[in-house]
Amino acid sequence: MTPNDEHELLINAQNTAENVIGLIVTSAGFGILLLGTVIAIKFLPLRPWKDARTVQMICCILILVCFIWVFIYNGAFTLYMVRQGFITSTKKPFFDDYSMLLVLNDMIGWPTKITVRIPVAAFDSIEISNLQFTMYQIVIGDFCVVWRAWVLLQDNKIWRWVLIILMVTNILVSIADCIWDVIEAQLVLKAFPTLDWLSNGISIVINFVATGLIAWKARAHYEMMKESSIQRKSHVMKILLLFIESGGVFCAVQVLSLILSLIISYDAVDTLSLPYSEAYYAISSLSFVLYAWYPPGIIMLIHAKKSPVSLVKTSCHSSTLNMYTSATAN
Repeated sequence: MTPNDEHELLINAQNTAENVIGLIVTSAGFGILLLGTVIAIKFLPLRPWKDARTVQMICCILILVCFIWVFIYNGAFTLYMVRQGFITSTKKPFFDDYSMLLVLNDMIGWPTKITVRIPVAAFDSIEISNLQFTMYQIVIGDFCVVWRAWVLLQDNKIWRWVLIILMVTNILVSIADCIWDVIEAQLVLKAFPTLDWLSNGISIVINFVATGLIAWKARAHYEMMKESSIQRKSHVMKILLLFIESGGVFCAVQVLSLILSLIISYDAVDTLSLPYSEAYYAISSLSFVLYAWYPPGIIMLIHAKKSPVSLVKTSCHSSTLNMYTSATAN
């Protein structure tokens, strides 16, 4: 085995390990998402149908569609790369400047000699659409996080405008990123363009702001309940649920993913970046799964009456109403 063969084998092994790790995380997430979406959709008709429930239904369906597309693509791509990298003995490249050769009997073992020629441009379009569906899912997840913060800010128009500006900016940057992906497909597939960095950065800012606002409101609520001696039990579970519902999990995973991507981008030695690269793929897949879980998870928390945000909202509304009633009576 020549040094070139060893290097090629190492690259194939690294790529396969990364793809398999991502596929395992995505597959587990898809099963849980499918079950959660069915339960969430089953919950929705139990109460009078309103605009909020329509938005919840649309978010669940869109998230599921995006996830199905990415799941199918990742599964097919991983299986194909494993087949081509370790099983197929041909020395021909995966694709040239004109077309990609996919031999059906090599991929799935059918007794046929049919060869399908797929233009590289079409393959690039499929890859770009995969990136775009991933971005759509992130935007929907960010919208849901903003919505949970919006619920608690009925009397604070300034922070509502801040959330609106951030969300509109996120949508516009994502649209520009999708257009750029189509125009410069080859550049996007070989590098991480500036718009992608900007889109991820805005998403992190949105989650930080929304999480901070929800935590601020929740802390004020729990302090008030503690002073009035209404709370007597441990609230560890409520804090965990609040951390999940507020988007705190998104913040933690996004920041970790950003740190790993920076390490990989600026690491000049490939061997040092190998463990970081595998960790990055696992964290990125986990982030994608968490975004998919968020809308159905929120619906189940709300309709099971376990939502900390809804509890804080109801308590604040009751406190305001009591203060108004007392002031009127006096």
